[in-house]
Amino acid sequence: MFCTSCGTEASSVAAFCPNCGEAMPTKTSTTPESARPATSAPASSPAASVSPAIRFHLDLGRWSQTDRISGGATLVLFISFFLPWFGVNLYGATYSENGLDAHGYLYIPLLVSLATVLYLIARAGWQELPGKMPFAHSPMLFVATTVDVVLVFIAFLLKPSGLGWEVGAFLALIAGVVAVLPFAVPIYRARSHS
Repeated sequence: MFCTSCGTEASSVAAFCPNCGEAMPTKTSTTPESARPATSAPASSPAASVSPAIRFHLDLGRWSQTDRISGGATLVLFISFFLPWFGVNLYGATYSENGLDAHGYLYIPLLVSLATVLYLIARAGWQELPGKMPFAHSPMLFVATTVDVVLVFIAFLLKPSGLGWEVGAFLALIAGVVAVLPFAVPIYRARSHS
């Protein structure tokens, strides 16, 4: 069976064309070879109208080593906000709260870390990001990860009275430091050599 829109051959049970997404005819095409449209997609089809730079295709090879380290640590940081940060065990009863419950301002690094992860996914998905970014890549990630680690460090130190630290607080602190290190170390080295 052939698509009436772009001429691509498809399975006889296919409901939509695998090339252009057009609905397939219900009966098999008996159009002779010479009357069939060319197999390349016409300019009006959605596949042809989207330039290769605008199509999203996740390619992790577009990430630098710094992006991988910082992005992975930022994802761990994002997850850690939902884990127990502070808690106490009294007479067999356990009470714990995550960082967001203990410190409302941790929604700031939560949103910043989510935006960072989404930004890195976008960089891996598009050859060129749609639209112009207001800041350069590395300085923007450095500022975002610095905001995260500073607020997490403050929240770690401001432990609620009577509660102890739980795994989420330690994981968030470690992930925040790891996320900022790939940007902070080169800056420190450059300043120490000058």
